[in-house]
Amino acid sequence: MNTLYKKDAVLDFKSGLGNMIHTTPALQYLFKHTGKRVKVCCRKEYIMQCFQDADFLEFVPESSLNEETNVYWPNYDPTNQQNDSEYIFYHLTRKEFNRQEKPYIDRPASVPKKNQNYLVLLNGGNGANPEFIEKKKMTRQMLETVLFISKEYHVPLIFLGDNYDYDTTKKLVPDFDDYCHVILNDIRMALNYIDESSGVISNDTGLYHAACAMEKKVIVSARVPMRPNRKYSRCIHTMNPNCEIVGDEDWNKKVHDMISGFQHSHVQI
Repeated sequence: MNTLYKKDAVLDFKSGLGNMIHTTPALQYLFKHTGKRVKVCCRKEYIMQCFQDADFLEFVPESSLNEETNVYWPNYDPTNQQNDSEYIFYHLTRKEFNRQEKPYIDRPASVPKKNQNYLVLLNGGNGANPEFIEKKKMTRQMLETVLFISKEYHVPLIFLGDNYDYDTTKKLVPDFDDYCHVILNDIRMALNYIDESSGVISNDTGLYHAACAMEKKVIVSARVPMRPNRKYSRCIHTMNPNCEIVGDEDWNKKVHDMISGFQHSHVQI
């Protein structure tokens, strides 16, 4: 069996940003114990942009792949016994994950100064599989709860995402951007805004996983497919102790509790 300890091994990664973030502890561990950058073949440019300063990674083209050296990225534990971070770490390193390495996320070199505390709103997903993505996005009622309660308590909101996220959210709530500051199409900047936020309210999306990796206070919608054993989809699993997975029936109360307890200053962004 191929492993990433072998010379010229390449990790064939075909998943999304959230799963890449969950994979970085294993890749950092391998770099530390082999002394060589881990070669990764990733087809998504936006993911590579998020890790361009990672000294433990070397992104390589598809032409670098061959069956003698390929290591395939593991999907998830088919027995449902381990969460994704633990399973990925063991599969790639053959060591138990004791959180000896932290998830890695680049920081932009130059970012705007934030003069107030704020919450981040995410309603993300990409358009590659609309049937699946739409099942995970927040409903109109859920979005309105966040927007109206934040306005009631004068809590600043920043909406982060891309054009798809903006358009699909605006379709549900046409005036939503009257309630929040919108920053689009700069994922490294989005990661920075999440990192400096006081909390995140989100659906299950790649930036949600980034927020969990940073161990931010997070409320995430439980509108995701269920596993056969009635556990939430692997996509929503998290090791973040500050994350609450909230179903429709508890959404209004949990959002209210988070926003009403928010401490902020009245300074313009």
